[in-house]
Amino acid sequence: GVKSQLAPYLSTAIGASDVTLYEHVQGYQTFANMGQHIDLRVINEVDDSSGHAAFKYENPTSSQVLTPAEAFLMNDVLKNYQNTWHFGWNRQMASKTGTSDNGKGGIPDSWIMAYNPDLVSGVWVGNTAPNGGGGLIRAYGENVGLTIMKRFVNGLPGNMRDWYARPAGVVQGCGGDSQDPFLQGACTQPTPSSPTASPSASSTPSPSVLPSVLPSILPSPSSTPSAAPSPPPSASPKPSPT
Repeated sequence: GVKSQLAPYLSTAIGASDVTLYEHVQGYQTFANMGQHIDLRVINEVDDSSGHAAFKYENPTSSQVLTPAEAFLMNDVLKNYQNTWHFGWNRQMASKTGTSDNGKGGIPDSWIMAYNPDLVSGVWVGNTAPNGGGGLIRAYGENVGLTIMKRFVNGLPGNMRDWYARPAGVVQGCGGDSQDPFLQGACTQPTPSSPTASPSASSTPSPSVLPSVLPSILPSPSSTPSAAPSPPPSASPKPSPT
Protein backbone atom coordinates (compact mmCIF):
# COMPACT_ATOMS: atom_id res chain seq x y z
CA GLY A 1 0.00 0.00 0.00
CA VAL A 2 0.84 3.66 0.16
CA LYS A 3 3.33 4.47 2.90
CA SER A 4 3.82 8.13 1.94
CA GLN A 5 2.03 10.72 4.04
CA LEU A 6 -1.21 11.83 2.38
CA ALA A 7 -2.54 15.31 3.08
CA PRO A 8 -6.09 15.38 4.57
CA TYR A 9 -7.51 17.37 1.66
CA LEU A 10 -10.21 16.52 -0.87
CA SER A 11 -7.72 17.12 -3.69
CA THR A 12 -5.66 14.15 -2.47
CA ALA A 13 -8.28 11.94 -4.15
CA ILE A 14 -7.17 13.27 -7.55
CA GLY A 15 -3.43 13.22 -6.95
CA ALA A 16 -2.54 16.31 -4.91
CA SER A 17 -0.39 14.33 -2.44
CA ASP A 18 3.00 12.91 -3.37
CA VAL A 19 3.48 9.16 -3.68
CA THR A 20 6.51 7.29 -4.94
CA LEU A 21 6.56 5.44 -8.24
CA TYR A 22 7.13 2.23 -6.29
CA GLU A 23 3.88 2.78 -4.37
CA HIS A 24 2.09 3.59 -7.60
CA VAL A 25 3.24 0.37 -9.21
CA GLN A 26 2.26 -1.56 -6.08
CA GLY A 27 -1.26 -0.15 -6.28
CA TYR A 28 -1.71 -1.05 -9.95
CA GLN A 29 -0.33 -4.51 -9.23
CA THR A 30 -3.56 -5.22 -7.37
CA PHE A 31 -5.58 -4.52 -10.52
CA ALA A 32 -3.17 -6.56 -12.63
CA ASN A 33 -3.49 -9.55 -10.28
CA MET A 34 -7.33 -9.50 -10.26
CA GLY A 35 -7.67 -7.90 -6.84
CA GLN A 36 -4.92 -9.86 -5.07
CA HIS A 37 -2.27 -7.75 -3.38
CA ILE A 38 1.23 -9.25 -3.58
CA ASP A 39 4.43 -7.51 -2.56
CA LEU A 40 6.34 -6.31 -5.60
CA ARG A 41 9.32 -8.25 -6.88
CA VAL A 42 11.53 -7.82 -9.90
CA ILE A 43 13.13 -11.29 -10.03
CA ASN A 44 11.18 -14.50 -9.54
CA GLU A 45 14.00 -16.95 -10.19
CA VAL A 46 17.69 -17.07 -11.05
CA ASP A 47 18.98 -20.17 -12.87
CA ASP A 48 22.58 -21.24 -13.19
CA SER A 49 24.26 -22.33 -16.43
CA SER A 50 22.87 -25.85 -16.01
CA GLY A 51 19.30 -24.61 -15.74
CA HIS A 52 18.98 -25.29 -12.04
CA ALA A 53 17.36 -22.65 -9.84
CA ALA A 54 20.04 -20.86 -7.85
CA PHE A 55 17.37 -18.57 -6.38
CA LYS A 56 13.60 -18.75 -6.40
CA TYR A 57 11.11 -16.38 -4.84
CA GLU A 58 8.98 -18.62 -2.66
CA ASN A 59 5.62 -18.11 -0.94
CA PRO A 60 4.93 -14.42 -1.53
CA THR A 61 2.64 -12.75 1.00
CA SER A 62 -0.74 -12.03 -0.57
CA SER A 63 -4.21 -10.84 0.39
CA GLN A 64 -7.43 -10.43 -1.61
CA VAL A 65 -8.38 -6.74 -1.32
CA LEU A 66 -10.76 -6.58 -4.30
CA THR A 67 -13.01 -9.24 -5.74
CA PRO A 68 -11.96 -10.54 -9.17
CA ALA A 69 -15.17 -9.03 -10.57
CA GLU A 70 -14.32 -5.56 -9.21
CA ALA A 71 -10.77 -5.73 -10.54
CA PHE A 72 -12.04 -6.90 -13.94
CA LEU A 73 -14.23 -3.80 -14.27
CA MET A 74 -11.23 -1.55 -13.60
CA ASN A 75 -9.13 -3.44 -16.15
CA ASP A 76 -11.92 -3.15 -18.70
CA VAL A 77 -12.15 0.61 -18.15
CA LEU A 78 -8.40 1.07 -18.73
CA LYS A 79 -7.97 -1.29 -21.68
CA ASN A 80 -8.80 1.27 -24.40
CA TYR A 81 -6.63 4.08 -23.04
CA GLN A 82 -3.75 3.16 -25.34
CA ASN A 83 -6.05 3.39 -28.37
CA THR A 84 -7.55 6.71 -27.30
CA TRP A 85 -4.09 8.31 -27.26
CA HIS A 86 -2.68 6.27 -30.17
CA PHE A 87 0.32 4.96 -28.25
CA GLY A 88 1.16 2.44 -30.97
CA TRP A 89 1.72 -0.47 -28.60
CA ASN A 90 1.90 -3.93 -30.15
CA ARG A 91 -0.24 -5.70 -27.51
CA GLN A 92 -3.22 -5.14 -25.27
CA MET A 93 -2.39 -3.40 -22.00
CA ALA A 94 -4.39 -1.54 -19.38
CA SER A 95 -2.90 1.90 -18.88
CA LYS A 96 -3.30 5.32 -17.28
CA THR A 97 -1.27 8.51 -17.31
CA GLY A 98 -0.86 11.41 -14.92
CA THR A 99 0.57 14.93 -15.13
CA SER A 100 1.26 17.24 -12.18
CA ASP A 101 0.90 21.02 -12.29
CA ASN A 102 2.65 23.72 -10.28
CA GLY A 103 -0.40 26.00 -10.37
CA LYS A 104 1.15 28.25 -13.02
CA GLY A 105 0.91 25.98 -16.03
CA GLY A 106 4.30 24.34 -15.45
CA ILE A 107 4.76 20.56 -15.32
CA PRO A 108 7.02 19.16 -12.57
CA ASP A 109 6.19 15.47 -13.14
CA SER A 110 4.54 13.07 -15.59
CA TRP A 111 3.99 9.32 -15.39
CA ILE A 112 2.28 6.37 -17.00
CA MET A 113 1.28 2.93 -15.73
CA ALA A 114 0.77 -0.13 -17.94
CA TYR A 115 -0.08 -3.72 -17.09
CA ASN A 116 -1.54 -7.01 -18.26
CA PRO A 117 -1.75 -10.44 -16.56
CA ASP A 118 1.99 -10.95 -17.10
CA LEU A 119 3.47 -7.80 -15.58
CA VAL A 120 2.93 -4.27 -14.31
CA SER A 121 5.26 -1.39 -15.13
CA GLY A 122 5.50 2.32 -14.43
CA VAL A 123 7.50 5.15 -15.98
CA TRP A 124 8.00 8.51 -14.28
CA VAL A 125 9.62 11.60 -15.77
CA GLY A 126 10.38 14.67 -13.68
CA ASN A 127 12.56 15.98 -10.89
CA THR A 128 13.42 14.57 -7.50
CA ALA A 129 12.77 17.71 -5.45
CA PRO A 130 9.33 18.04 -3.79
CA ASN A 131 6.73 20.48 -5.11
CA GLY A 132 8.54 21.05 -8.38
CA GLY A 133 11.64 22.45 -6.71
CA GLY A 134 13.94 20.63 -9.11
CA GLY A 135 12.66 22.39 -12.21
CA LEU A 136 9.99 21.79 -14.83
CA ILE A 137 9.67 19.44 -17.79
CA ARG A 138 7.94 19.70 -21.15
CA ALA A 139 6.10 16.39 -21.32
CA TYR A 140 2.62 15.22 -20.41
CA GLY A 141 1.93 11.68 -19.28
CA GLU A 142 0.72 10.85 -22.79
CA ASN A 143 4.11 11.88 -24.18
CA VAL A 144 5.75 9.37 -21.85
CA GLY A 145 3.39 6.67 -23.16
CA LEU A 146 4.31 7.53 -26.75
CA THR A 147 8.06 7.34 -26.11
CA ILE A 148 9.61 5.48 -23.16
CA MET A 149 6.69 3.17 -22.40
CA LYS A 150 6.12 2.41 -26.08
CA ARG A 151 9.69 1.17 -26.48
CA PHE A 152 9.36 -0.94 -23.33
CA VAL A 153 5.98 -2.52 -24.22
CA ASN A 154 6.89 -3.24 -27.83
CA GLY A 155 10.14 -4.87 -26.70
CA LEU A 156 8.48 -7.35 -24.33
CA PRO A 157 8.65 -11.08 -25.15
CA GLY A 158 6.03 -12.25 -27.59
CA ASN A 159 4.41 -14.57 -25.07
CA MET A 160 3.49 -11.71 -22.73
CA ARG A 161 0.20 -10.99 -24.49
CA ASP A 162 -2.33 -12.47 -22.10
CA TRP A 163 -5.60 -10.73 -21.24
CA TYR A 164 -8.22 -11.21 -18.57
CA ALA A 165 -11.07 -13.70 -18.81
CA ARG A 166 -14.37 -12.48 -17.44
CA PRO A 167 -14.79 -13.86 -13.88
CA ALA A 168 -17.97 -14.89 -12.12
CA GLY A 169 -20.05 -11.99 -10.86
CA VAL A 170 -19.81 -9.89 -14.05
CA VAL A 171 -22.70 -9.53 -16.50
CA GLN A 172 -22.85 -7.96 -19.95
CA GLY A 173 -25.03 -4.89 -20.37
CA CYS A 174 -27.39 -2.94 -18.14
CA GLY A 175 -30.57 -1.16 -19.18
CA GLY A 176 -29.92 0.70 -22.42
CA ASP A 177 -26.18 -0.16 -22.36
CA SER A 178 -25.63 -3.54 -23.96
CA GLN A 179 -21.85 -3.24 -24.46
CA ASP A 180 -20.22 -2.66 -21.07
CA PRO A 181 -19.74 -5.15 -18.22
CA PHE A 182 -21.41 -4.59 -14.85
CA LEU A 183 -21.28 -6.23 -11.45
CA GLN A 184 -24.01 -8.81 -11.15
CA GLY A 185 -26.91 -7.37 -9.17
CA ALA A 186 -25.77 -3.75 -9.59
CA CYS A 187 -28.22 -3.11 -12.42
CA THR A 188 -31.86 -3.14 -11.30
CA GLN A 189 -34.74 -3.05 -13.76
CA PRO A 190 -37.98 -1.16 -12.90
CA THR A 191 -41.00 -3.29 -12.02
CA PRO A 192 -43.82 -3.36 -14.60
CA SER A 193 -46.29 -1.78 -12.17
CA SER A 194 -44.29 1.41 -11.59
CA PRO A 195 -45.07 3.11 -14.93
CA THR A 196 -48.86 2.65 -14.47
CA ALA A 197 -48.99 4.16 -10.99
CA SER A 198 -48.47 7.82 -11.96
CA PRO A 199 -51.28 8.17 -14.59
CA SER A 200 -53.91 6.69 -12.26
CA ALA A 201 -53.05 9.15 -9.50
CA SER A 202 -53.61 12.24 -11.67
CA SER A 203 -56.71 11.12 -13.61
CA THR A 204 -60.14 12.69 -12.85
CA PRO A 205 -60.44 13.50 -9.12
CA SER A 206 -58.72 16.90 -9.26
CA PRO A 207 -60.86 18.52 -12.03
CA SER A 208 -64.03 17.26 -10.29
CA VAL A 209 -63.31 19.60 -7.37
CA LEU A 210 -63.92 22.78 -9.40
CA PRO A 211 -67.56 22.12 -10.39
CA SER A 212 -68.47 21.19 -6.82
CA VAL A 213 -67.12 24.48 -5.45
CA LEU A 214 -67.89 27.04 -8.15
CA PRO A 215 -71.69 26.58 -8.34
CA SER A 216 -71.98 27.19 -4.60
CA ILE A 217 -70.13 30.50 -4.92
CA LEU A 218 -71.53 31.89 -8.17
CA PRO A 219 -75.23 32.19 -7.17
CA SER A 220 -74.49 34.89 -4.58
CA PRO A 221 -73.85 37.71 -7.15
CA SER A 222 -77.08 36.74 -9.00
CA SER A 223 -79.20 37.56 -5.93
CA THR A 224 -78.39 41.29 -6.13
CA PRO A 225 -79.90 42.03 -9.59
CA SER A 226 -83.04 39.98 -8.76
CA ALA A 227 -83.92 42.34 -5.86
CA ALA A 228 -83.39 45.64 -7.69
CA PRO A 229 -85.83 45.32 -10.65
CA SER A 230 -88.90 44.49 -8.51
CA PRO A 231 -91.30 47.52 -8.95
CA PRO A 232 -92.79 49.28 -5.94
CA PRO A 233 -96.55 48.85 -5.39
CA SER A 234 -97.26 52.53 -6.21
CA ALA A 235 -95.98 52.09 -9.68
CA SER A 236 -98.98 49.96 -10.77
CA PRO A 237 -101.24 51.71 -13.45
CA LYS A 238 -104.43 53.54 -12.24
CA PRO A 239 -107.82 52.25 -13.49
CA SER A 240 -109.40 54.39 -16.20
CA PRO A 241 -112.63 56.27 -15.27
CA THR A 242 -115.96 54.87 -16.54
